[in-house]
Parts: sequence; C-alpha cells; structure tokens
Amino acid sequence: MGGLIPGLMTSLFMVVVVFGWCRLDPSVGPPGARSNWSERLSSLVPVIWPALIFVIIMGGMLTGVFSPTQAGAVGAATVLIWVVVTGKIKFQGIIHSTREALSIAAMLLVLVYGSTVLGHFITLLNIPKVVADVVTSLPLPPVVIMILIGFAFLLGGSIIDDMAFAILAIPVFMPTAVKLGYDPIWFLIYLALTIGIGVLIPPVAVGVFIVKNMTKEPLGLIYKGVLPFLIALILCTALIFIFPQLVTWLAYSAA
Repeated sequence: MGGLIPGLMTSLFMVVVVFGWCRLDPSVGPPGARSNWSERLSSLVPVIWPALIFVIIMGGMLTGVFSPTQAGAVGAATVLIWVVVTGKIKFQGIIHSTREALSIAAMLLVLVYGSTVLGHFITLLNIPKVVADVVTSLPLPPVVIMILIGFAFLLGGSIIDDMAFAILAIPVFMPTAVKLGYDPIWFLIYLALTIGIGVLIPPVAVGVFIVKNMTKEPLGLIYKGVLPFLIALILCTALIFIFPQLVTWLAYSAA
C-alpha cells in the first residue's frame, strides 16, 4: 500500500511527459483515425479476459484468499487456461514459455539463496550494526546521509542488476535508516525509485542497453527518448523524499 501513491505518481508523470512531448512535436504521436461508439465498444472485448484475471489476482490477495506467491501461481494458471481456450498459443509455444519461465525462476532462486547465504555471513560479522554506527556518528545531518545512501543505490543500480543490488545492499543500509529515525517502508520505496533511476544512467545504464539490443538503435537516440522520463522519475523521487507522508499515510492507514 505504501507504494500505491508513488506508483500512481510515477504513472501520472509519465503520462504528462508523453502528452507534453506530443503537444510540442505532434509528429511523435500523430492522431489516429476517428472511430464510432460501436467500434470503441467492440475494441473492449479483448480486454475482458485480462481484466478478469487482474480482478481474480488482486481480489484474492486483498481479501486474503491467497498470498502474493499463491497469486502468482493462480495468475499463471488462469493465463494458461485463457491462451489454450482462445487458441492464442500452440503446444510448442507453451513448452517454449515454460522453458523460459523455469530459466528465470532458477536464476532468481540462485540469486535469492546466494544473497541469503551472504546475508547470514554479513549478520555474523555484525556488518549492518557497524555500518549503522559509523554512518550515524558522522558529523552530517540525517537528510544528507540519506541522500548519500540514495547516490550509492543510483551507482549500484547503474552497474549491476537492480534486484541483485537491492538484495545485497538493503540489509546493510536498512539498520542505518531506522537508526536515523526514518520509516522502513518509506526507505524501501525510496530505494526502489533510486534503483529504477540507476538502471537508466551511466556508466552502465542496464535498461538503456536492453532497449538498444531490442531496437538496434544508436545509444544517442535512445537517451534522447529516455531523458524526459528520467527527469520525471527524478522529480517523483524528490517528492517522495521531501514528503514522506506520500508513502506512510496510505501504508499505515490501510494497516
């Protein structure tokens, strides 16, 4: 729930970027052909199944029928039934999708188990407490320390995979944030946004290189397209940093 308002804010900022860009340069988003109400209503038919799956997954989690992990299994099973019934995928496609899903799952499990072992090692060495004590003893205001931690996550997110860096770094920096008096839910949302920015900035910019590999376009052109959205993400993160209530209000109201 703490991530709901930041998520909606980020979406709104992206919409504003697209709308403003199209207003300044209509050629990037030319108007489509006009359609009547019959065509508009008929275009909603393909949305029924995805909307139903969304309602099942979110409704089940919010009502406590199943956990988020179980929701993933329910969602995958529902989508499988949908594509088989509608004929959107053949048997070979199911095999290919299953192989890719297992590959990703295996990678994530190795990552999680490896980080768990590393986490135990870090805990045995008492590294989180030592880091928290050292950082909090610095002659700096807590706000400055949090900005420095944000820069560390920006750098880490730009160099290695965002999820891998989050799993490795959060156990180290979380005690520091709590000791400085910051809310842990706000801290995690703040870090999620900073890592999201990190995958778009040099020196590595993992997200930009993924787009380059997919589109085969030059990096300069991709960065030209990424820059407005990057600015929007930075503004959203700044608002979360200045007004922590954007995260904590709904999180604790729901609790």
